[in-house]
Amino acid sequence: MKSRRKNNLFWTVLWLIFFFISSSVSGSFRNKNPMSIFPQDLNYPTVQSADINGDGKVNCIDYAVSYKLIWDQKNYGRESFCEIVRNKNPNNNMHHLFVRVRNAYTLEWEYIEPQNGLPMELAWSGLYYPAFNIFGETDYWLKKRKF
Repeated sequence: MKSRRKNNLFWTVLWLIFFFISSSVSGSFRNKNPMSIFPQDLNYPTVQSADINGDGKVNCIDYAVSYKLIWDQKNYGRESFCEIVRNKNPNNNMHHLFVRVRNAYTLEWEYIEPQNGLPMELAWSGLYYPAFNIFGETDYWLKKRKF
């Protein structure tokens, strides 16, 4: 009879350990920012304004380059999960630089306005059209930085 109690106690303790481990792991993925659409296991940078490319202005170029540089520092090994994207829409004269970040779980690309961390569709409501995105310019814009 004692061995049966010990066996039940063993499985109860094992189940409690599993429960606490699984609840703490799932808690780390909870969304802390209600505006964020990303899992929180990656470090999404907060960008401060600074003239990165030395043109005397603080604009989307500076924010996108800063975001990418901070991303690379905070997410070692996942540098390819963040790219600089340009959107040039001749219909509404939008010419904007921003970033896209690969979601680690869905592997989908999320398009981010680096000034506020919002998805591009929310940040630019009716002005942003993904069909006008230009990819493959990350290295070009990183070379434009002065420091």
